[in-house]
Amino acid sequence: MKKIELYVHTQDGVDPKLVQASEESTITELLEIIVATGGLEGNVDEEILIFTEDCDEPVERHRKLSECEIRHRHHVHCHRCRKVQVSVFYNGEHHETFGPATTVKRVLKWAIKTFKLSPADAADKILVLKGHDNEELPLDAHIGSFTQPHHCSVELCLTAPVEVQG
Repeated sequence: MKKIELYVHTQDGVDPKLVQASEESTITELLEIIVATGGLEGNVDEEILIFTEDCDEPVERHRKLSECEIRHRHHVHCHRCRKVQVSVFYNGEHHETFGPATTVKRVLKWAIKTFKLSPADAADKILVLKGHDNEELPLDAHIGSFTQPHHCSVELCLTAPVEVQG
């Protein structure tokens, strides 16, 4: 059986962890590997879901990685929430639900479109966690990585980056 490496994202931080599994492993077996290697707290019996990057629906646990098109060095996201309620503030407030594996880049594109920003106004916009104005969210990070434990929501601000002058 061919071994593959996967980047595993969780709500325990932005940086993914690298794990190895057989491409013929089931999603349940992958969860067991992730828990055993310390990539996720809890146990496999809990309602932990696995999502592939930028997909809004979880992968069924009985399916094999190869059946799910999960390949070497792909990104997956483990989360207890099926959906994340995202609130974005910018001259008002808009809400949308996304899968936890949705990238910040996709949320940013949605926010720019939803707030009807012109290309010129949108050019320098970033997303930050509400109350953390200086911490730009990485575009390749998963939105589920910014939720708090046992919460399926996140509040963001659409803003221009703060430039330090000195």
